[in-house]
Amino acid sequence: MSRPTPSPRHIVIQDVTLPSLRSRFGDEALCLLARALDGAGVDGIVVASGDWELAELLSGAGLRAALSMTVESVGEVERAIRLGIRTLRVPVTTLEAVETIIAAGRSADLHVTALPIDGHVSCPGDLARRAQALEGFGASCIHVLDVAGALDMDGVAARLRAFDRLLSPATERGISASHDVSLAVANALVAVQNGAVRVDAALAGPATPLTHFITAATRKGWRHGCDPQALAQVAGMLGAGPINPEFVKERAA
Repeated sequence: MSRPTPSPRHIVIQDVTLPSLRSRFGDEALCLLARALDGAGVDGIVVASGDWELAELLSGAGLRAALSMTVESVGEVERAIRLGIRTLRVPVTTLEAVETIIAAGRSADLHVTALPIDGHVSCPGDLARRAQALEGFGASCIHVLDVAGALDMDGVAARLRAFDRLLSPATERGISASHDVSLAVANALVAVQNGAVRVDAALAGPATPLTHFITAATRKGWRHGCDPQALAQVAGMLGAGPINPEFVKERAA
């Protein structure tokens, strides 16, 4: 199926920094960091599965970025709805395990991203057939997920091209590339060139390096809402001791 060239479109930046830093920072520091990321222009801020205390704090923080929760049961979908969360992420192990979860989210008019965890080992055709089933369940977006840093640019492109053969153009594509020998940024760039509109990235941890990806995307002239200099300043906070609330207020202004 043909799609418009991706470059004129807005790339949705899903920040996955907070789960990576959970072991280093408490709720207050992570809330400050989320506010700083929000001020730097990320589109979404992801909270790890089961981190309900942080999700509740952030849901009342007045963030402009959409708060996204990883859910693994219908009960968690219902809890996320009560918190006012409008976007969900569903890790996919088997199709049977996620059908009702995705359906519950979509019936509440939430945006639901499906993340097949074996995307890096499934051949492109098999992954596309699973993606087609997930689309049938109601998934709003389906990611190529590389949890092991195993894919190179050709592997990412092949999977997204296989999606094109089976998925509706209305179903969004995304990329979650693990950071391995600096391929994560290259893989994310190739994913966007092949139709991905949602990119997972982070200031720290195993995901695509956020500041590096935004710098490269800006150089290509792609549209996104992030301020590269502000992101670099936020990244600098992580290596400079306690997070400074006054800096966060400045970034969020």
